[in-house]
Amino acid sequence: MRRILYDREGEARLYLTGAGVLYTLENRLLGFVAKEQVVDCFGKARAFFAEDLLWDLDGKLLAFVKGAKAELELPTTKPLKAKPQPGKATFVPFLYRVQKPELSWTWSDKDVELVFATEA
Repeated sequence: MRRILYDREGEARLYLTGAGVLYTLENRLLGFVAKEQVVDCFGKARAFFAEDLLWDLDGKLLAFVKGAKAELELPTTKPLKAKPQPGKATFVPFLYRVQKPELSWTWSDKDVELVFATEA
C-alpha cells in the first residue's frame, strides 16, 4: 500500500511504499524507513516517520499522510497529479542512528524534498 505524504500547503510531495521505501512523485528514490528513522541511500538519518507523520531532525513537522491524527490543524489535501510507479530499491545501507528529538507541533521551515538532498 502506497501512502502519499503532503506538505504544509496540502500539496502531495512524496510517497512511501508498503516496504517502507520513500520516493519523490517523480519516482526518484530518496531512502527508506528503518523503525521510525528515515535514512537516505547512504544510511544517513534525514527524518523520522511515526503514526503517518514525517518529522525533521529538529522534531518539527515536515509532511503527513491523509487522515493522520495531529495536535495542529492539517491542511486540506490537494488532488494527486502524478502516478507513483516505484522502481526496484536494491540498497541496504549501513544505518547511522541518531537520537529522536522531542517532537514539536510546529511546521518545519525546511522543504520536505530538500531534507533528502545529498551534500556535495
